[in-house]
Amino acid sequence: MKKQFTLGALALSMIISLGSQTLHAASPKAVELFIDQESLGLVESREAAHGALKDLAVFPKLDARVQKESIRFNNKIEVKDLEEKDPAVMSQKDLVLRLRNLSKDYLVKSQGTWQEEAKKYGLDLEDLLEANKKKLTDPVPEKICLPASKINLSIEAKEEVQYDLDVAYKTRKIEDHTLAKGKEVLVQAGKKGLERVDAKVVRVNGEKVDHLVQKIELVQAPVDEIIRIGTKEGATGSFIKPTNGRLSSPFGPRWGSFHRGIDLACPIGTQVLAADGGVVTRARTNAGSYGNYIDIDHGNGYTTRYAHLSLIEVHVGQKVSQGDPIAKSGNTGRSTGPHLHFEVCNQGNLEDPLKHIQN
Repeated sequence: MKKQFTLGALALSMIISLGSQTLHAASPKAVELFIDQESLGLVESREAAHGALKDLAVFPKLDARVQKESIRFNNKIEVKDLEEKDPAVMSQKDLVLRLRNLSKDYLVKSQGTWQEEAKKYGLDLEDLLEANKKKLTDPVPEKICLPASKINLSIEAKEEVQYDLDVAYKTRKIEDHTLAKGKEVLVQAGKKGLERVDAKVVRVNGEKVDHLVQKIELVQAPVDEIIRIGTKEGATGSFIKPTNGRLSSPFGPRWGSFHRGIDLACPIGTQVLAADGGVVTRARTNAGSYGNYIDIDHGNGYTTRYAHLSLIEVHVGQKVSQGDPIAKSGNTGRSTGPHLHFEVCNQGNLEDPLKHIQN
């Protein structure tokens, strides 16, 4: 007489426990495993059947600390004892492979007749023959194809997990009138904080289907990043190119004389910018060979001159910041064509502007 054990949607711990309770009974020659009333074949023992189910329910853990876990099969599972003499059976390893390949055809090594193989794997004989494109009278090849099953295994794991998350730090910007406008100084480096999350996670066949946060605990508060932002109108200590244009004449000896700056060829009306912050000390028109020009004192020993302008847009005493528009280029004074003449002077000594300009 067959003994039958039914495990419909039971927790894995109960499957294992139920298997243990039967160990006192006489060990059968084999057991047949049914899932949702469909045979999965014969296995050597109840322990092997339960062990295979346990192995099947092992999935990679989430990137978290699992505090507690419960696993259940959402299928009706039955294990029936068989008293047949020396039936062809699967090992626990074979059964795990069978269960993991239910949704597809796969090859296994044959060990018996077509009838024995069909019984061993819980298959209809005609289905097995059709999957292998064979007739019953054909010899069994070394490897046979097991057709896909219609069984949809559903293994549900409920986990209580704990994991850590970074907490982004904030950036605080403080205006500082002692720093040149646009300059930034890092006062305090930011540091991420840490929060600990307790959550309940439900996974079916290893895929997460639900995630419910239970508690969030701040373990370490983030540290703000603090930056001082300069607002002072004045020099930054470096120069930018005062206008768009190609270099048409460099600093130094030229035509039997000395060229006091550089010439940047550009169309009349091209915007001219302050090479650095400072105070306008001259804004002159029709001033001899320079034509219309502007001088800026940068307050750090440096002055700059912008000449041959078509239009002056600042006045003496005006404070300007680096990059502010101050004029339009032109062709005034002694000029061979539209361009900007640009000079850099340090403590009264002329220097090559190309050594200072930051492109």
